[in-house]
Amino acid sequence: MWRMRSIADSCWTLRRPAAAEISKPHSASMARCARIRAGQGLPAGLKPRPGGARSHAMANDPDAYPRTRMAMRLAFVVFYTAAGVLHLRSPDAFLPIVPLWVPFPREVVLATGVCEFAGAAGLLVPRLRRLAGIMLALYAVCVFPANIRHAVEGIQVPGLPTQWWYHAPRLALQPVLVWASLFCAGVIDWPFRPRRSGLNSMRASASGVISAPPSAGERSAGRSSSAPSAAVRDPAPGDRRRSAMQPGTATDPREGA
Repeated sequence: MWRMRSIADSCWTLRRPAAAEISKPHSASMARCARIRAGQGLPAGLKPRPGGARSHAMANDPDAYPRTRMAMRLAFVVFYTAAGVLHLRSPDAFLPIVPLWVPFPREVVLATGVCEFAGAAGLLVPRLRRLAGIMLALYAVCVFPANIRHAVEGIQVPGLPTQWWYHAPRLALQPVLVWASLFCAGVIDWPFRPRRSGLNSMRASASGVISAPPSAGERSAGRSSSAPSAAVRDPAPGDRRRSAMQPGTATDPREGA
């Protein structure tokens, strides 16, 4: 009976991994995730996204929808270049629609032409594109009072209609101009979301970071840390009994009995 019990204990010991063996790989992976969240161990050019998965899901991706954004940028370049030419060549034609509370109306009209040229040029320069989109959105907000006065008072501007079939869509599209300026410059993605695919997308959403595959050194360190160590594992009762039964060791007193 005692021998059958010792054999059962030995089989259970061989089948059951020690707690230290289970915790080592888990601890190594948790430590690596902590280093990545802290910004350590990332390749050059990759940074952790603060705030975790929620901020990662809400963050914009300026590289998404490249063709759509390129087409919108080219349209804005043509539109604002033409508007800038009109404001600089004939500033007196736009003076009647300038609100009465705006000081120096002629200088303001000339300044709007300069801003339109600068915004159109900034959209073509990748380093200035984001700033240009933000400034063009603010510009569309600032000129909105002039558009309202033009529509409400029916002021005649050379080359522009005075009927509401023109003014109603023009006023309704002003918020769209604000959104399009920000979207084409990569400032926002709303109401769209960047396209992500594969396991990297799920990992990035879960961890809140953009991580790179582990290097060869990290993989070798992970394998060495996950290898079972017989020196640190406490011997099970069955192991102690088998070692006591080996030749050259003291026999169990119950066998002699």
